[in-house]
Amino acid sequence: MTASTLNTAIQTGVHTDHSTREAKTSIDWLRTGHTAVITGAANGIGRAAAEIFLANGMQVVIADNNAEALAAAAEDLHAYQDRLEVMTCDVSNYAQVCRLRDRAFRQRRLSHEQRRGCGYPSIALG
Repeated sequence: MTASTLNTAIQTGVHTDHSTREAKTSIDWLRTGHTAVITGAANGIGRAAAEIFLANGMQVVIADNNAEALAAAAEDLHAYQDRLEVMTCDVSNYAQVCRLRDRAFRQRRLSHEQRRGCGYPSIALG
């Protein structure tokens, strides 16, 4: 999935509020001043999400267990370096996830919306 395809999906996606069954099209967390932590961000959907979020003014912390691919992604996103944090992290390792959480809290104000890697549960950071 390309960043363009993901951006189109984000901008036009319809979300359902299950309590009222009303469709919503706004994504109110996708804005300047909010921060996302994205695991699995070296490539694929995570990489595309990082680009979209940064392009929309968000602060982003990207993490992946593949240090080389993560470094390449960070290089591609160098235009956003003032709002980008990069950390190698294996999400199957609890201690590394705690370090990621702690670094994200120290470096950025986190919003309630946290991004997660495919197949892994969200980690409540705030």
